Amino acid sequence: MGRIQHTIKQVVDGKVYDTEKAEMLTESYGTGVGTHLYKTKRGSFFVAHSTIWEGREDSIEPITKEEAIARFGNGMTPENYKGAFGEIPVEA
Repeated sequence: MGRIQHTIKQVVDGKVYDTEKAEMLTESYGTGVGTHLYKTKRGSFFVAHSTIWEGREDSIEPITKEEAIARFGNGMTPENYKGAFGEIPVEA
């Protein structure tokens, strides 16, 4: 199955979120769905949910930096983690 990634531009809580203008930090895929973490130029984080399923729509979910770290930080390389979140996790 191919990757599912669509251009999504939505207004949420009075702010425009646009996958074409933000930096994609990480992505994951399931059957017919894709989840992509983005960071805007202003430092806001959001998740873009894309789908190929009929009757379901692509959507944007704004999240905090802390939520982004909790949901997506595990499994990143230290370099990618620092690039995404601006800090290096502590060593075990």
